[in-house]
Amino acid sequence: MSTAEVSTIELIPNCVEIMLSSLETALICPSSLQLFGDPVLTEDDHIYERTAITEWIHLNGTSLPTRQPLSIDPLRPNLTIKKVVDDFENNIQSKNHKFKIGIDIRRDKRALFQIFGKRIYKAEWITQEQ
Repeated sequence: MSTAEVSTIELIPNCVEIMLSSLETALICPSSLQLFGDPVLTEDDHIYERTAITEWIHLNGTSLPTRQPLSIDPLRPNLTIKKVVDDFENNIQSKNHKFKIGIDIRRDKRALFQIFGKRIYKAEWITQEQ
């Protein structure tokens, strides 16, 4: 195996970790840990899934991170995040991937995480010894 092949294979797990971290930060509700479906902005400028923050406010009446009083009425839809999530889902579904699992890519048996029936796996390229 050449040095370039080794470097590429070593980078793949790091890229996956970075992508997952970015995905969690941008598209996942910090309360429900689910992909946003109906994201809303709170008075203290945090974004949550509507059902998750509504339930939290009913039970606690405060902001998750600041513990300041919070109410449901001022929740505002976050259409920008909604569009990003919709585009992300559409982009993933419309990809015509040119590689085959088990031939070009080897994936772990266990998913890293699962959202709405979709699973994310750690994977690595299978290289041919020459």
